[in-house]
This record gives sequence, C-alpha cells and structure tokens, in this order.
Amino acid sequence: RWIGQMETTERPEPERFESNGYQVTWIDVRGTLKPSTMGTGPATAQPNARLFGAVVEGPGGPWFFKATGPEATLAPQRDAFVAMLKSVRTR
Repeated sequence: RWIGQMETTERPEPERFESNGYQVTWIDVRGTLKPSTMGTGPATAQPNARLFGAVVEGPGGPWFFKATGPEATLAPQRDAFVAMLKSVRTR
C-alpha cells in the first residue's frame, strides 16, 4: 500500500527483522509522493520525496509507523527510523 502512494521507478523490497520479540517489516521508497486520497497528506504531488513505512507485529499489535517528507530531510534519518523500530517494546 505504501509503495502505491509514491510514483517511483524503483521496485523497493521490504526489509524484515526481529527485535524484542516483534517481527518488523519496513519499506524505504524514493520518488514523487502522490496527492492524498484520504483527506490528509499533500493536496498536490511532492517530487523528490521519500517514504518510510513499517509494520511491527507482536503481542498487542500490529502497530504502523510512517514518515514522509523531502528526500533531503528524510535521507539522514533512515538509521534513526530503524533504531526507533528496533526499540519497540511493551512494559
């Protein structure tokens, strides 16, 4: 679903890992963020964009995480996004 929110020439593959007993699947997509059809998000196409999207599955989940923005803003945050996903846990 998240790949479909972007116009891209890439065919990004989801990455998977396990952390703290949770299964994490996430995607990193570059391209043009399409206008939103759900009433939130951009009203016009946003070129040179990036999207990080993740599903964390486990007890009490699933949880969904998504970040979109300019490539120049999100690119340096890739490692921080993955670190956040690896930190998910319940009390």
